[in-house]
Amino acid sequence: MNTPQHQHPSEPHGFIFTPRAIEHTLMLATQSPHQNFSALRIYLAGKICDGFTYGVQFDEPLATDQRFELFAGHQRHEFKFNPHQVPLVICDAESYPFLRGSTIDYVDDERGQGYLITNPRHSDYAGKFYKDPNWQTQFKPTTQSSPPQS
Repeated sequence: MNTPQHQHPSEPHGFIFTPRAIEHTLMLATQSPHQNFSALRIYLAGKICDGFTYGVQFDEPLATDQRFELFAGHQRHEFKFNPHQVPLVICDAESYPFLRGSTIDYVDDERGQGYLITNPRHSDYAGKFYKDPNWQTQFKPTTQSSPPQS
């Protein structure tokens, strides 16, 4: 797979969650059916001509997943939460190099309602199609769980 290997020394590791995204994640983590999952998965959902599409869903971590702290860059005392219901943030090892340093926000406005991922390197991948035969398989679900039905 053609994964980006370069990283600027000042480039952040992991993900940056806005306070609004943290609050929404904590709220969802306490509600059924999400409370059956212990992690919030961030993943590449697909590739289109102007870059990637992203996905966020509650899931169970796999041994090969990268693991991150939801509160990275924030003080835990800023949020009300049950310490037993704080989800881990996970990303599969194949997607992480493409998503590293992304900001995750939660929006509820004219754009819609949901998580919004802003990838600082998104334009690096626009118009580039990776021909590796394993590329399409990484977009398939990594576990047997599926998102809750509305």
